[in-house]
Amino acid sequence: MRLGQLRWTASVLAPRTFGRLKAMEPPAPPKTTDVLFRHFKTETHPETGQRRVVGYTPDPTSLTLKIDAEGPWTRLRDVADLSEAAVAQRAAAIAAQQAQNDAWEEDDDDA
Repeated sequence: MRLGQLRWTASVLAPRTFGRLKAMEPPAPPKTTDVLFRHFKTETHPETGQRRVVGYTPDPTSLTLKIDAEGPWTRLRDVADLSEAAVAQRAAAIAAQQAQNDAWEEDDDDA
């Protein structure tokens, strides 16, 4: 009885050595997921004024941007040509499309 009491007292006073609980391995660190964002930038040629799209991807080791894709040099379309000739041409194209749509509707009504 006294031996059991001494063991219990020792386990209470020094649980690391004589206790019932054993040390466990520390939990594994959580898995990390690295996300790299791809960037796009429009560059303008200094001499010709042409533009191109360049794709950048960060280097995972140094996290500096590296060019990974370059598009061809192209000119932009005339976005808003408000000359009289262009307005008349667009009006004629709209009228032709409307006439074609009306012809389709008449064919559908006959059927």
